[in-house]
This record gives sequence, C-alpha cells and structure tokens, in this order.
Amino acid sequence: MKVGLSTVALWVALLLGVHILLADWQNQTPYPSDRRRVNRPGFAPRAPTKNTALCQGLPRPRDMNNSSQNVTRVLFMTYSRAGASMVGQLFDKDLNTTYWSEPVDGILSDLYGTYHGWHPLDVFTNQEGLPRRVPHCEDESIVQHLSSLLACDLNEIPIDILTATDAILPTWKTKFYMPCLRQMLVDVKPHNNPTGYSANVALACKELIVQHCPKTFSYSQQALYNCFDKIQDLKGKMQFFLFFEYGKCIASVTHYSKKCLPLFKKECTSSDMIVVKSSRLRGEQVARLMHEHQNLKVVYLVRDPRGIALSREKMGSLSGVSQDNYVNEAALLCQRMHYDLTHLEILKHRYPNRIIRLTYEEFLQNPGQSGTNVYSFLEKEMSSKVKGWLDFKMDQLKEEGPLGEVTLKNMTSMSFKWRRQMPSSDNDYIIRKCSHVLSALGYPLLK
Repeated sequence: MKVGLSTVALWVALLLGVHILLADWQNQTPYPSDRRRVNRPGFAPRAPTKNTALCQGLPRPRDMNNSSQNVTRVLFMTYSRAGASMVGQLFDKDLNTTYWSEPVDGILSDLYGTYHGWHPLDVFTNQEGLPRRVPHCEDESIVQHLSSLLACDLNEIPIDILTATDAILPTWKTKFYMPCLRQMLVDVKPHNNPTGYSANVALACKELIVQHCPKTFSYSQQALYNCFDKIQDLKGKMQFFLFFEYGKCIASVTHYSKKCLPLFKKECTSSDMIVVKSSRLRGEQVARLMHEHQNLKVVYLVRDPRGIALSREKMGSLSGVSQDNYVNEAALLCQRMHYDLTHLEILKHRYPNRIIRLTYEEFLQNPGQSGTNVYSFLEKEMSSKVKGWLDFKMDQLKEEGPLGEVTLKNMTSMSFKWRRQMPSSDNDYIIRKCSHVLSALGYPLLK
C-alpha cells in the first residue's frame, strides 16, 4: 500500500511535536535565586520555560489617569492576621464602594492551577527562606489585572476571581450578578460536581489537574512551574493533552459566567470608590501601579509582627516555609515587612500625600479617630453606613468611670495580649531578628 508524502510528513510533524513537548516538560531552566541546595532531597525548582514576556490572555494596560476623576481608587496593603478584616469594614460597609478582597490570590490560582489560599509568606519566600524570584508573567499578570479591577474593566479578569463567592468578590456589588451566575452555570458540570453549579465552580475544574499540579505554592515549586507552562499553553490555544479537559471546563465556566458580567460591571462603574485589599502585593508592583495611575492612593495597615505570628499559630495558618514554627514565622515576616517599609518609604517621597500608614493597635484604641484620619487622607466624605459602624465600635469602648463619667476603655491590654502568652525566650529571639522593623514602626522592644 502506497503512503503519500503528505501523510508521512504529517506523522513526522506529530511525532516531533510530541518529542518537543516531552523534552520541554523534563528540561527547564532553573531560577537564578533557587539554584542553592535546600533541605529536601532532589529538590531543584526550575522556572517556567515559556517566553513569559509574552504572557497569554493579559488585558491591555489601562490608563486610569483619563478615567473619571470623581472615583477614588485605593490599594489597601496589609498582612494576614493584621486586623484587615476589621479595618476593611471602613470600606466594605460603604454601599458606594466596590471592595475587592485578596484578588491576587485568584490571579495566582489562575496562573498556576492551584486552589485559593496561597500563604503570603510562601508567595514571597523560597524554601531557603530567601526572597523568591518572581517570573515576569506573574508580575505582569498581577499589575495588569489589578489595573483592570480598579477600572471596572472585567472582561479579561481571571475566572478564578469572577466566580469566587467566598472572600474575593465585593459584598454589596454582587446582589444581581451572583443569582445570574448561579442560573447560567446550572448546566456546567465540572469533574467533581456532576449536579452543576457550586460556590467554587471554577475551583472544581482544578480537580482535573490535581494529580499534576500542587494545591498550594508551598508543596512543590517544580510541579508548580511545570503547570504554569502547560496552563500558558492552554491560553495560547495549544491545548496540551494532559490539560485538555481542564481547558474545556474553564472555557465553559468562562463562557457562561461572562454573560452575567454586564450586571456586575454596572454596579462597579456606579461606585465612587474602588478598593483592592491584598496581603500578597510586592513593593515593585505597588510602585508600578502608583506610577501608572496618578490618582491611586495606598492605605498600609500594620501590626506588631509578634502579635501577627502568634495569631497565625492560634488560627493554624502558619506558612509552609516557617515549618509550622511561629518564631520562624515572625522572623520571615519581619524580612518581608522590612522590604515593604523600604519600598514604601521611597514611594512616600516620590508621591507625597498618597500613602498613609495605620496600625491595628491605634485602630483598636480609637476606631472613630482612625476612620476619620483615613477618610480625610482619601479626601472622601464618610457615608452614614460607615459612621454608624464606627459609632457602634466606639460604643463598645465606652465604660462608666468611678464618678459616673463616661470614659473609653484602655485597649492596650487587648491589642498587646500576645505579650502575656509569648515565652520571654521566644520574644528575645524575635527582637534580635526584628529590631529594625519594630523600631521603624514604633513598637517597644520589650524583653
């Protein structure tokens, strides 16, 4: 039987393509910052091999300087267990504000195929406890997608954000969008959800690649970077065979959910303030956003790192890189806080009156004054809803003095209660590691 030259050429091309893909899977270029030996046998994290300068599926940069000057845009930069859930109510209680909570987590999940809940220290630190080298595409994705969120341009936003019903989506702005989404996705049946819609329907698609991709960043960086390459292939329509079903699932969820986007966009564009809260932003990313968007302001919430570390231990939310040790957690956290403080100090001089620092301890002592200071900085009038919430918080602080006078409780003991719980030896060690940060933030070096 004769075989045509075109048929032979086709088979040769297919075999060559498979060979290249398999070679690409096995041989990748190591990250410069991750070449050192770590305390794990055979661990050698390698970078994504694709040309990450050409990131797939990114929105075009938005120039918000020409956007409505009546809209206030804010980056709420903080740390997990630093009091952001409480202080964030200053924004979330306002019905005219769109408040995004931790969208960077969804961006990372979209890039790497992981579940939500990346620990910030695992994002910033490699297994040696050194700053992690961030791929260009990851950096670009975060900056461009946050720019889009701040501009209410939702068309290219990762589906991991737009279908997240837990912490990412704004509370008040999804009252029409979410019912629409539930109705639209009733026919979407991800691998582990044969009945259709669930609260985390986009995450359900990830069950299809869970054998190939780690659930969180800290498990295996090598597997993570492999998945990064394959998911970028999906966005480039190459459809690598191991991820074909995952690509179909995500495409289906995206198709149906985006039919509801006009409802969400209408709510977002009607806001007079848009806030993005994140504990996963890097100083360089903040600098780029402030440079590109001249009306963007930064609210930086901090807390004594010793209190943060002890709180994380009690909540069972220590990072993987700390090896479940809160003393290590505090030392690594101070490394990151020092990095942030250094960058923000430079930005404060470059962009006067666009960055404010707030401490959790100050807010507990007098939430009314702290809230007033924040809104004065933003040059915004506080809504009646936010005022009512602050009045409620102030009423909780009131107590009757010995002569019947009304005074405010001393909240110092509450905000620093970790002092009574932390062994002095642990405190001494953390002070040695964190003295520069504690001094910069004005916290006492208690021994």
